[in-house]
Amino acid sequence: LVDATEQLQEQKKKEEDLVAQHVTETLCSNEEISKLEAQIQRLKEDDMVTKEKLKAHEELEVKVSELDTEVNGLRSELEKKDAELDAARRECTEKDHELTRKLDAAQRERAQTSENERKWEQKYHEQLEFHASDLTKLTELQK
Repeated sequence: LVDATEQLQEQKKKEEDLVAQHVTETLCSNEEISKLEAQIQRLKEDDMVTKEKLKAHEELEVKVSELDTEVNGLRSELEKKDAELDAARRECTEKDHELTRKLDAAQRERAQTSENERKWEQKYHEQLEFHASDLTKLTELQK
């Protein structure tokens, strides 16, 4: 009977030790579960932040693409304006050359006209002198 009582007490002690070990392991598991749940929560929050950043990044990529398209359009417009400006410069240069030629021709014509005028004035004065000489001779002949 003593043996059986001792065996029962040993078995009861083992059961209590097992229960205590189970309670300790359960507490550790619960603590670990809490830590894991906190980690999961942080990971979910990080995931949400990452998704927001990814969305913002995608929006920025769309904006960059739109701006790139706008820049290309502006470059194209600038090239057209440069071509128009070059054409206008060429036209101005041609007109400048044409007007310079006309001015040179007008100055030559003016110089020629001045020379002709001088020659005509000289002839006029010569004719006046001849006429005055003729009048003087006629007056002397009449006397």
